[in-house]
Amino acid sequence: MLLHLGQICGPYDEVIPPDSFSLVHLTVITSTSQDEAKERDRSTEHLKIFFDHIEPKPEHGIPKVQITPGLTFQPFAALFHQDEPSFEASVWKLATALFDIIDLEVMERGNAKQIGWIDNLRRRAAVGDWLQAAVVPTVEQVMLNGSATPIEKVFALLNGNQVERACQAAVEAGDLHLATLLAQAGGDKRFRDDMVDQWNIWVKQQADVFIDDDYKRVYALLAGNASTARSSKSNDPALKVGLVDVRKDLDWKRAFALHFWYGCSLEDSVHTVVERFDEAEADPELAAVRGRLMSSIDKESPFANPSPWYVAAQTQNRGHTPHPRQRGDTLLHLLRLSCDKSYSLSQTLDPLCITPNALDYRLSWELYTVLSTRLSFPEDSPEQAELVRLGDLIAVSYAMQLEFGMQIDEAILVLLHLSDPISRAAAIQGVLMRNAEMMDDHVQYTFDLPEEWCAAAKGALSKYMGDSVGAMQLYIKANEQKFACDIAIADLVPDYVIREDSERLKELFEVFNPEKIDDWPVRGKLFLDYVALLSNIPRLVRQIAEEPGSRATNKQLERADRMMTQVTNLLRL
Repeated sequence: MLLHLGQICGPYDEVIPPDSFSLVHLTVITSTSQDEAKERDRSTEHLKIFFDHIEPKPEHGIPKVQITPGLTFQPFAALFHQDEPSFEASVWKLATALFDIIDLEVMERGNAKQIGWIDNLRRRAAVGDWLQAAVVPTVEQVMLNGSATPIEKVFALLNGNQVERACQAAVEAGDLHLATLLAQAGGDKRFRDDMVDQWNIWVKQQADVFIDDDYKRVYALLAGNASTARSSKSNDPALKVGLVDVRKDLDWKRAFALHFWYGCSLEDSVHTVVERFDEAEADPELAAVRGRLMSSIDKESPFANPSPWYVAAQTQNRGHTPHPRQRGDTLLHLLRLSCDKSYSLSQTLDPLCITPNALDYRLSWELYTVLSTRLSFPEDSPEQAELVRLGDLIAVSYAMQLEFGMQIDEAILVLLHLSDPISRAAAIQGVLMRNAEMMDDHVQYTFDLPEEWCAAAKGALSKYMGDSVGAMQLYIKANEQKFACDIAIADLVPDYVIREDSERLKELFEVFNPEKIDDWPVRGKLFLDYVALLSNIPRLVRQIAEEPGSRATNKQLERADRMMTQVTNLLRL
């Protein structure tokens, strides 16, 4: 909870100052940007998939689980409807297309080069299916816009690889020549070369001055140019035109689609498309066309990161173009990671690249856990150390989020993936301690947790609830005998001493193992000796009566006096 003045806002939010600063607001901070009930159901559903793909790998008696190599992204993508437009659905579907093994349906002993070529085509087709579905909403938005011109609709349809509909739109607009060219869009190299030659003729003759900008963007695409196209140069202001920005006003997915379908050949791999896209995005000429200067930071950074999807939606609504260097979109990061496994995984899985809530680590952990089975580095390499460090950080953060949402079983499952045995034990025991009232035997048996951990957590709860006898017994069961002895002395012994209940006092301390309590002689043993003294008092009284002033009797009296003083001091009676 936060007590604050005014309104809580993010770095991209526009807020109005409050009328009065004397009004205090109470805000409950959540760890998810979505409906908590739906998020809880989704996390439980996803963790069931992980639970079905883990195997126990205990270390030094401390439980641990490991993901089996058979886990893929496909089961998670299958949870979403084929036409689901959400960002998370798009993430899982892209990850499936990029990283899951594709059944090539070819003989295992086939030519390695041919198999690689087939794999490249299948992989490219899978990514193409994802990309086409990803840009459909924006394409249809243009088609439903009553003020959009026919050529704008043609360009939007090309953007979504809907060539047939683009041809139909050109025919309906009466532009049969364009429709003929559109039918060959994204075709072979010869067609593209012909379109390049035609473009060069227009530029040479300065005919491009008289061509509408939207038409020029379409012609540039047909020529295989998905970034910028050169224009004719003239000193005459009336004939002066600027460089053609083919990707003008497009988000990164639509810009990437232009490279995917028109800027590269069908044989080019996804890796090649990503490289071309990044090269074009970092092009100084393109920056100049868009009216911004490449800062020193831009020049040093190898990639241009578009805004995350939620920021892009906000800035689009406000008509503001964000700076090109942002945290980035996880979808684009995944594309880059598929091309280079040394690409920054921490940036790819940054929660703010996925969700507007910086505390929401669910999708980050799920992606990392599956990706970690795909990324392999030498055991002692810095890359592997960084991979493990990042995994531990994300796991702890997600476990805290689950615990905050009272999903205790799920939090323990996540913590079982921690790499360091000591940290793993401490983290799981901490969760058990904080949530002992919600714990049952199911938790222990499901994850094969040590009985001592569960007993210690229940012991702490019993102590808090005032059940000192139960707490002491549970701590003994947890092999925490010092804590149990402390509880016995502080809560139980005073009552037994006052009531002179020597039998219960003896039973109380006989269950302890002296070797596990450092100061046993002045604690547990003292009370056992005290019980023995009480049992000897009648005999001592008879000796005093029979032999008054006996030296042996006097020594026993002195010993009894010292013991009573020690007991009184220890119990503070």
